[in-house]
Amino acid sequence: MIIIVLSATLLATLAAGQSQDSCYADQTDPYILFGTATPYEAVSNTNASYVYIDKCEAKQFWIISRHGTRYADADEVDELKDLYDLQEKIIKNHEKDGSGSLCAKDLENLKLWTLQVVSNVKRDLTPQGYNDLYRLGKRFKSRFPALFKQTVTKDSFKVQFTTKQRTAASAIAFVDGLFGTGMGLEFPEALEDDMLIKPYASCKKWEKDVEKNKDTTKEMKKF
Repeated sequence: MIIIVLSATLLATLAAGQSQDSCYADQTDPYILFGTATPYEAVSNTNASYVYIDKCEAKQFWIISRHGTRYADADEVDELKDLYDLQEKIIKNHEKDGSGSLCAKDLENLKLWTLQVVSNVKRDLTPQGYNDLYRLGKRFKSRFPALFKQTVTKDSFKVQFTTKQRTAASAIAFVDGLFGTGMGLEFPEALEDDMLIKPYASCKKWEKDVEKNKDTTKEMKKF
């Protein structure tokens, strides 16, 4: 859904057009926050400075984090293919109807656009998703260096994730950022019924009243 909203909104913006005195292709700092969800690195707090609080010493660190950016699933890919129709309409507006306002460079770039999706890794973590968590880990290490200088063992650090590939890979990326790739931290086996990370998955009431109840998300879908 992230890619669908992002791409569709971007092409819709192109359809509306802009003055031919400027080109999207020449913008060095384009507006990129078109989606309802955005890769963390695009909006992250990049402050990696040491955290100092007078008369205080960091003793413990814990975080519950969502996985990084994932690939689309089959249904989302099918929806993305509708963008070809929008692409064709924009080009037709310019070349046949004379009603478009894109500069020549933008129009040529739009003609060259193709949908790039990977169909055999649906919902798995993307390279962008790995980088999201890896860099997040590095920043935390820079901000609280004393906590991460000790020897890495299964007793000193605990990492937990669900059975999904995207969450396991995100955990590995975060640990790689904290301690460096290949530090050998032992990871526990993911639990099928994890009451800490996914308590809702074992709740029949939630499944009935929320997940399978269309009224739960009707306002979100209206938005």
